[in-house]
Amino acid sequence: MKQILLIALLFAISVNGLGQTQSTVFSPSPDNVTSTDSKSLGVAEPGQPRIEHPEFFWQAQDHENVLIPQTSFLANHAGADFAANDTKTTTIGLEYQRGLTRHLAVALDADYSTSQTIMGSTDFSSSSAAFSTDGLQDLVLSLKGFSGEGATRIYYGLGFDLSLQSAQFSSNDGVTFTGNNYSGGQSVVPSLGIAWILSPKKTIGLFSNYQWRDQRSVEFNNQGAMSNFVITGGNVLKGGVFYEQAYENWKLGATAGVENDEASQSPGSSVPGFNLPNAQLYGVVSIYSVIKAGGSLDVLPTVAYQTSVDQNGLGFETSAQGSQP
Repeated sequence: MKQILLIALLFAISVNGLGQTQSTVFSPSPDNVTSTDSKSLGVAEPGQPRIEHPEFFWQAQDHENVLIPQTSFLANHAGADFAANDTKTTTIGLEYQRGLTRHLAVALDADYSTSQTIMGSTDFSSSSAAFSTDGLQDLVLSLKGFSGEGATRIYYGLGFDLSLQSAQFSSNDGVTFTGNNYSGGQSVVPSLGIAWILSPKKTIGLFSNYQWRDQRSVEFNNQGAMSNFVITGGNVLKGGVFYEQAYENWKLGATAGVENDEASQSPGSSVPGFNLPNAQLYGVVSIYSVIKAGGSLDVLPTVAYQTSVDQNGLGFETSAQGSQP
């Protein structure tokens, strides 16, 4: 029974993102919200016009300070040889971006989430084991940059996922487990992409990133029986294409890509790697403030769908950014 629970826990962490910063829904980050107002927080250097980035690669510009509140909800179902897996996750977060130069920006993202994962059922009415988590996720510190200001631009980045403590799970009955949202280890995420500005209203591009995950420490307390173990592997490679179409006060975008999750191992159990094709539709709507002239609020609603041979999920998320002169 203990080995089955360890396998279930490893599967939940590896597939559904318990304690992970990267969601299983493949989508542009909520930080892709941008202001269409030239008087947003911070100003460009004199004589330097603002760069209109694609929403997918958006970053703060020189001297800008941007706070981005975000929220998301994810409902996911996954199948496996030994158990079905249902997860519901609600996340709220706040990201801060600072434009260092015209081409570089730094960002810090902190998210708080609650999640419930049920193993061995096809719905939330019955289960063989349940995992619920609550608390902060890993902090994400990232550097974003781009090269070129013409019709072709190269976008690059380097992210660091920082876990403040070990992943922890405990249970009093051996069936229901509670824990935190930390992964128990650190990750490095380099990214590279390219955007082609086809016209002032049309953009197409390619994106990719690789999450290298250090070993993760897990503390497991099952009815007073303590066990500490380490999870290794589980690196994630993502890539795909995106397209954006701009209209008068809003933009519409779509992505299609694939995610490759490498196998994860812990003592006595493992989860095989898998490929996860996915697609997403997202839109940005600008709402101009009536309180302060020149202020604006941009809202980024998204709907994402992902599927593989034995896993599929539907997720919804939205984000809003406010700015004022």
